[in-house]
Amino acid sequence: MVFKINKSYAIVPEGTRELEITEAKLTPSGAPKKLTVNLKDVETGATLLNNFSLDNDKSVWAMGMFVSTALGLNDGDIFDTNDLNKLIGVHLMCEVVHREYNGRNYANISKVIELACGKTPVNTNDYSDL
Repeated sequence: MVFKINKSYAIVPEGTRELEITEAKLTPSGAPKKLTVNLKDVETGATLLNNFSLDNDKSVWAMGMFVSTALGLNDGDIFDTNDLNKLIGVHLMCEVVHREYNGRNYANISKVIELACGKTPVNTNDYSDL
């Protein structure tokens, strides 16, 4: 396996940003405890990681808001975690804030606003018979 070494790191700027979902996975794989989503700022290429804890009601609610916006789901619709691949490539407009933790600044999503302009949700699931 070959890796390109990149010692520079750019934090996603604060403000309303267009972010593309580049990866979404449940971890650990055997007994998932969180959904990890990697996003890339479309303008700068800077990346951020967003974790949703699956054993915390507030985090599960935030995950629902994130996923429903990305996939065009409505209240009461069902999201199957086997469909995580449908999140890849989705562009979202998000409010990004910086927070300090252990002396370092991190970019965090404070709010998912909407799908990026001109983008269409990729929801093709029909769970209406459930």
